[in-house]
Amino acid sequence: MLAAVVLSCLQAVVLASPIVRRHQPQSKSKGFTLVVKVTEPTTDFEPSIDQYYVSSIHVGPGQALGGVDPQSARIWYQNGTASDIGQGKGTIVWDSGEPAFPHGFKLAEAEDQVSPVRVDIGHGTTGIQIASPWDSSYPHLTVPGGTGSYIVCNETVRYYGERKFLVLKYAAADVPKGCAKIRLVPQCAELPGEGSLSRQDFAQEVQCYDDVAKSGEIGKEDER
Repeated sequence: MLAAVVLSCLQAVVLASPIVRRHQPQSKSKGFTLVVKVTEPTTDFEPSIDQYYVSSIHVGPGQALGGVDPQSARIWYQNGTASDIGQGKGTIVWDSGEPAFPHGFKLAEAEDQVSPVRVDIGHGTTGIQIASPWDSSYPHLTVPGGTGSYIVCNETVRYYGERKFLVLKYAAADVPKGCAKIRLVPQCAELPGEGSLSRQDFAQEVQCYDDVAKSGEIGKEDER
Protein backbone atom coordinates (compact mmCIF):
# COMPACT_ATOMS: atom_id res chain seq x y z
CA MET A 1 0.00 0.00 0.00
CA LEU A 2 2.81 2.39 0.98
CA ALA A 3 4.69 1.56 -2.22
CA ALA A 4 1.59 2.36 -4.27
CA VAL A 5 1.22 5.74 -2.55
CA VAL A 6 4.89 6.60 -3.15
CA LEU A 7 4.62 5.60 -6.83
CA SER A 8 1.48 7.70 -7.23
CA CYS A 9 3.25 10.72 -5.72
CA LEU A 10 6.24 10.31 -8.03
CA GLN A 11 3.98 10.09 -11.06
CA ALA A 12 2.20 13.26 -9.98
CA VAL A 13 5.53 15.12 -9.70
CA VAL A 14 6.60 13.99 -13.16
CA LEU A 15 3.28 14.95 -14.72
CA ALA A 16 3.29 18.33 -12.97
CA SER A 17 6.75 19.19 -14.28
CA PRO A 18 6.32 21.19 -17.51
CA ILE A 19 9.92 21.02 -18.68
CA VAL A 20 11.81 18.11 -20.20
CA ARG A 21 15.46 18.95 -20.78
CA ARG A 22 15.56 17.44 -24.26
CA HIS A 23 17.14 20.44 -25.98
CA GLN A 24 20.38 20.58 -24.00
CA PRO A 25 23.42 21.20 -26.26
CA GLN A 26 26.14 18.58 -26.49
CA SER A 27 29.00 21.00 -27.13
CA LYS A 28 31.08 23.15 -24.79
CA SER A 29 33.23 26.19 -25.48
CA LYS A 30 34.92 29.05 -23.64
CA GLY A 31 33.83 31.44 -26.39
CA PHE A 32 30.28 31.99 -27.59
CA THR A 33 27.97 34.44 -29.29
CA LEU A 34 24.57 35.31 -27.81
CA VAL A 35 21.75 34.58 -30.24
CA VAL A 36 18.30 36.13 -29.96
CA LYS A 37 15.38 33.74 -29.50
CA VAL A 38 12.04 35.56 -29.66
CA THR A 39 9.82 33.94 -27.01
CA GLU A 40 6.59 35.79 -27.81
CA PRO A 41 6.16 35.94 -31.61
CA THR A 42 3.38 38.54 -31.30
CA THR A 43 5.97 41.03 -29.99
CA ASP A 44 8.50 40.40 -32.80
CA PHE A 45 9.51 43.04 -35.34
CA GLU A 46 9.21 43.01 -39.12
CA PRO A 47 11.61 41.73 -40.32
CA SER A 48 11.99 39.29 -37.44
CA ILE A 49 14.91 39.70 -35.03
CA ASP A 50 14.94 35.96 -34.24
CA GLN A 51 18.51 34.65 -34.75
CA TYR A 52 20.03 38.14 -34.46
CA TYR A 53 23.23 38.49 -32.39
CA VAL A 54 24.04 40.56 -29.34
CA SER A 55 26.43 43.33 -30.28
CA SER A 56 27.23 46.73 -28.80
CA ILE A 57 26.46 50.35 -29.68
CA HIS A 58 29.36 52.72 -29.01
CA VAL A 59 28.31 55.75 -26.95
CA GLY A 60 31.66 57.06 -25.69
CA PRO A 61 35.21 56.01 -24.74
CA GLY A 62 34.97 52.58 -23.10
CA GLN A 63 31.18 52.82 -23.08
CA ALA A 64 28.48 51.06 -25.08
CA LEU A 65 24.85 50.05 -24.98
CA GLY A 66 23.82 46.49 -25.64
CA GLY A 67 22.15 46.03 -29.00
CA VAL A 68 21.24 43.30 -31.49
CA ASP A 69 22.31 43.00 -35.11
CA PRO A 70 21.76 40.44 -37.90
CA GLN A 71 25.50 40.14 -38.65
CA SER A 72 27.73 41.86 -36.09
CA ALA A 73 28.27 39.49 -33.17
CA ARG A 74 30.45 39.98 -30.12
CA ILE A 75 32.25 36.88 -28.89
CA TRP A 76 31.71 36.52 -25.15
CA TYR A 77 33.13 34.37 -22.39
CA GLN A 78 31.94 33.50 -18.90
CA ASN A 79 34.34 34.97 -16.38
CA GLY A 80 35.08 33.67 -12.88
CA THR A 81 36.50 30.73 -10.99
CA ALA A 82 34.71 27.39 -11.09
CA SER A 83 33.49 28.18 -7.57
CA ASP A 84 32.16 31.58 -8.69
CA ILE A 85 30.17 29.99 -11.50
CA GLY A 86 28.83 27.26 -9.24
CA GLN A 87 27.61 29.88 -6.76
CA GLY A 88 26.01 32.03 -9.45
CA LYS A 89 28.68 34.75 -9.16
CA GLY A 90 30.10 34.72 -12.68
CA THR A 91 30.04 37.56 -15.22
CA ILE A 92 29.76 37.77 -19.02
CA VAL A 93 32.56 39.61 -20.79
CA TRP A 94 34.06 40.32 -24.20
CA ASP A 95 37.54 41.70 -24.82
CA SER A 96 38.33 44.75 -26.91
CA GLY A 97 41.22 47.12 -27.53
CA GLU A 98 45.01 46.86 -27.70
CA PRO A 99 46.00 45.68 -25.21
CA ALA A 100 42.74 43.83 -24.65
CA PHE A 101 40.49 44.99 -21.82
CA PRO A 102 37.36 43.24 -20.57
CA HIS A 103 34.01 44.87 -21.34
CA GLY A 104 31.28 43.49 -19.09
CA PHE A 105 27.61 42.80 -19.74
CA LYS A 106 25.71 44.69 -17.06
CA LEU A 107 22.29 46.04 -16.19
CA ALA A 108 22.13 49.80 -15.68
CA GLU A 109 19.82 51.51 -13.18
CA ALA A 110 16.20 50.68 -13.87
CA GLU A 111 13.53 53.18 -14.88
CA ASP A 112 9.94 51.94 -14.63
CA GLN A 113 11.37 48.46 -13.94
CA VAL A 114 13.30 48.42 -17.24
CA SER A 115 17.12 48.35 -17.18
CA PRO A 116 19.24 49.21 -20.24
CA VAL A 117 22.01 46.71 -20.95
CA ARG A 118 25.47 48.30 -20.87
CA VAL A 119 28.72 46.90 -22.24
CA ASP A 120 31.31 49.13 -20.58
CA ILE A 121 34.93 48.55 -19.57
CA GLY A 122 34.85 46.35 -16.48
CA HIS A 123 33.51 42.96 -15.51
CA GLY A 124 29.77 43.57 -15.64
CA THR A 125 26.96 42.55 -13.31
CA THR A 126 27.83 39.67 -11.00
CA GLY A 127 25.48 36.72 -11.42
CA ILE A 128 24.54 37.28 -15.05
CA GLN A 129 25.66 34.01 -16.62
CA ILE A 130 24.69 31.09 -18.82
CA ALA A 131 22.44 28.63 -17.00
CA SER A 132 19.50 26.25 -17.51
CA PRO A 133 16.90 27.30 -14.92
CA TRP A 134 14.21 24.91 -13.71
CA ASP A 135 11.64 26.48 -16.05
CA SER A 136 13.65 26.04 -19.26
CA SER A 137 14.71 23.09 -21.38
CA TYR A 138 17.76 24.89 -22.76
CA PRO A 139 20.60 27.14 -21.49
CA HIS A 140 20.34 30.89 -21.89
CA LEU A 141 21.59 34.11 -20.31
CA THR A 142 20.04 34.57 -16.87
CA VAL A 143 19.79 37.36 -14.30
CA PRO A 144 20.36 36.61 -10.59
CA GLY A 145 16.99 36.26 -8.92
CA GLY A 146 15.37 37.58 -12.07
CA THR A 147 11.77 36.77 -12.92
CA GLY A 148 11.60 39.18 -15.86
CA SER A 149 12.94 38.89 -19.39
CA TYR A 150 15.36 40.42 -21.85
CA ILE A 151 13.70 42.65 -24.40
CA VAL A 152 14.67 44.50 -27.59
CA CYS A 153 13.28 47.96 -28.31
CA ASN A 154 13.62 49.96 -31.54
CA GLU A 155 14.49 53.44 -30.33
CA THR A 156 16.73 56.44 -30.82
CA VAL A 157 20.11 56.62 -29.10
CA ARG A 158 20.92 60.18 -28.00
CA TYR A 159 24.60 59.85 -28.97
CA TYR A 160 23.52 59.47 -32.63
CA GLY A 161 20.78 62.10 -32.74
CA GLU A 162 17.57 60.73 -34.27
CA ARG A 163 19.06 57.46 -35.53
CA LYS A 164 17.26 54.36 -34.26
CA PHE A 165 18.86 51.15 -33.02
CA LEU A 166 17.64 47.78 -31.78
CA VAL A 167 18.53 48.32 -28.13
CA LEU A 168 18.83 45.48 -25.62
CA LYS A 169 17.19 45.86 -22.18
CA TYR A 170 15.88 43.83 -19.25
CA ALA A 171 12.28 44.18 -18.09
CA ALA A 172 11.74 43.10 -14.49
CA ALA A 173 7.97 43.04 -14.98
CA ASP A 174 5.76 43.76 -17.99
CA VAL A 175 7.27 44.10 -21.48
CA PRO A 176 6.78 47.67 -22.71
CA LYS A 177 4.59 48.11 -25.78
CA GLY A 178 6.60 48.01 -28.99
CA CYS A 179 9.42 45.87 -27.55
CA ALA A 180 10.12 42.20 -28.32
CA LYS A 181 10.37 39.61 -25.55
CA ILE A 182 13.42 37.39 -26.02
CA ARG A 183 15.95 35.00 -24.54
CA LEU A 184 19.67 34.98 -25.34
CA VAL A 185 21.03 31.56 -26.29
CA PRO A 186 24.77 30.70 -26.41
CA GLN A 187 26.24 29.58 -29.75
CA CYS A 188 29.77 28.16 -29.63
CA ALA A 189 32.49 30.40 -31.09
CA GLU A 190 36.27 30.52 -31.05
CA LEU A 191 37.78 33.24 -28.87
CA PRO A 192 39.93 35.50 -31.06
CA GLY A 193 43.64 36.17 -30.60
CA GLU A 194 45.16 37.29 -27.34
CA GLY A 195 42.68 38.14 -24.61
CA SER A 196 42.78 40.14 -21.41
CA LEU A 197 44.35 38.75 -18.24
CA SER A 198 40.91 37.89 -16.90
CA ARG A 199 40.19 35.79 -19.97
CA GLN A 200 43.50 33.96 -19.76
CA ASP A 201 42.98 33.07 -16.11
CA PHE A 202 39.23 32.80 -15.58
CA ALA A 203 37.33 32.06 -18.81
CA GLN A 204 35.09 29.05 -18.09
CA GLU A 205 33.49 26.63 -20.52
CA VAL A 206 29.73 26.82 -21.06
CA GLN A 207 27.25 24.52 -22.75
CA CYS A 208 26.48 25.99 -26.17
CA TYR A 209 24.93 25.09 -29.50
CA ASP A 210 27.01 24.59 -32.64
CA ASP A 211 24.27 26.35 -34.61
CA VAL A 212 21.21 27.76 -32.85
CA ALA A 213 19.41 28.15 -36.19
CA LYS A 214 19.54 24.38 -36.72
CA SER A 215 18.19 23.65 -33.26
CA GLY A 216 14.65 24.50 -34.28
CA GLU A 217 12.87 23.15 -31.20
CA ILE A 218 14.64 25.52 -28.83
CA GLY A 219 12.15 27.81 -27.21
CA LYS A 220 8.98 26.12 -28.45
CA GLU A 221 7.78 25.74 -24.86
CA ASP A 222 8.16 29.52 -24.41
CA GLU A 223 5.57 30.10 -27.13
CA ARG A 224 2.92 27.90 -25.53
